[in-house]
Amino acid sequence: DAGHDEGRHLTLACYGMLPATRITDVLSQVERWTGFTRHFGHVSTGLPPGDERTFLATLIAEATNLGLSRMAEVCGAGSRRALLRMQTWHMREETFRAALACLTDAIHAEPIAAWFGQGHRASADGQAFYLGGPGEAGGAVNAHYGRDPVVKIYTTITDRYAPLHQTVIAGTAGEAIHALDGILGHDSNANLTALHVDGGGVSDIVFATMHLLGLDFEPRIPRLSDRRLYAFEPSKHYGRLAPLFGHRLDRDLIVSHWPDIERVICAMRDGTVKPSLILKKLSAYRQQNSLAAALREIGRIERTLFTLRWFEDPALRRTVTAELNKG
Repeated sequence: DAGHDEGRHLTLACYGMLPATRITDVLSQVERWTGFTRHFGHVSTGLPPGDERTFLATLIAEATNLGLSRMAEVCGAGSRRALLRMQTWHMREETFRAALACLTDAIHAEPIAAWFGQGHRASADGQAFYLGGPGEAGGAVNAHYGRDPVVKIYTTITDRYAPLHQTVIAGTAGEAIHALDGILGHDSNANLTALHVDGGGVSDIVFATMHLLGLDFEPRIPRLSDRRLYAFEPSKHYGRLAPLFGHRLDRDLIVSHWPDIERVICAMRDGTVKPSLILKKLSAYRQQNSLAAALREIGRIERTLFTLRWFEDPALRRTVTAELNKG
């Protein structure tokens, strides 16, 4: 306890030495370091914003949900009309994505960031935000949040705490279908090879897709004791482990749908189709869709192998927990 108190006092002393800085000054400094505002090109000319002060005020209004009218009143950087013009002509989904990639690359290039990770791992998780009233994006009754209208922001970050991707999903939506959007849909130069998610992002189809894309899927699987293992051989071949096994995997089903599986994976890898769109369709099917069933069989193979690693490898469990805690 004494050591904890000393550490706390040291932390407070260090923070006490930091000067009070306005957020606009921080963003202006980041702009000088990275030049991220150049990615907010004008929708017609492609030129970056001409007035940095007005642009940063508009950016803060967007980020904090303060609104342009209130921001114009308190910042003095420009009228509401000027802020609205900046928002309309320079702020679009593609410009935000490009600027985010610029910041991610800048963080990964900093030597101090290497203390947090090698830069090859990412983690994803959803955070719920309550809405002022019901709406289409809020969904209906939610098992976790009751009748309160919520949306979730599903965020992917790298192991160096660099933001990679964000998407807004309904409060009732499953997170698993969005797990791949971040690791495949970013514009940064980060070379990511592994993804960590918590229970909401786990499904057999995601296990299959990650493996077929050549990526490691290392989630924290909920209720692991209730999960079955799977193999191509009868469960009696595994002795005392036999009660842990479910039905035999269908090799013929996988083989017969292999050409279709290849096309689906190539479409995701090449960015032809957003992964969540494909996975939403496949996950909505049950046994009647044989392509979805074939992917689930592959996913069960990968989930079984990962589960065995999870039991045997304490370092894997520590890594997954540490990476998920970063989110």
